[in-house]
Amino acid sequence: MDRARSAMPQSAGDRNDSLHPLTIIVPVYNEGANFPALWESICSAIRSPFTALVVYDFDEDDTVPPVQAIINKGERRIRLVPNNVRKGVVGAIVTGFNQVARGPVLVVMADL
Repeated sequence: MDRARSAMPQSAGDRNDSLHPLTIIVPVYNEGANFPALWESICSAIRSPFTALVVYDFDEDDTVPPVQAIINKGERRIRLVPNNVRKGVVGAIVTGFNQVARGPVLVVMADL
């Protein structure tokens, strides 16, 4: 019993989740004007490896072009993900979580 107990993680930080980078889910709705500043803030604040999933409801969302421009410049840490669950912030968050295999997740609102 003691051997089994010592092999169990003692805290969330002990689970070797550091092998899996942080995933940041960013639900958006016409945040084109806000997104570049948000992206700069994320990049300057997060020092560990991460992937950002920008989840949008419709192709005409004005957030898509600035995000695509960032991707086109060679940024590999960001992905555009169409919301395929249901429209709205909750559906976007669920869509984001559905894209994550494991590891820590942070949800960041683009309009804050």
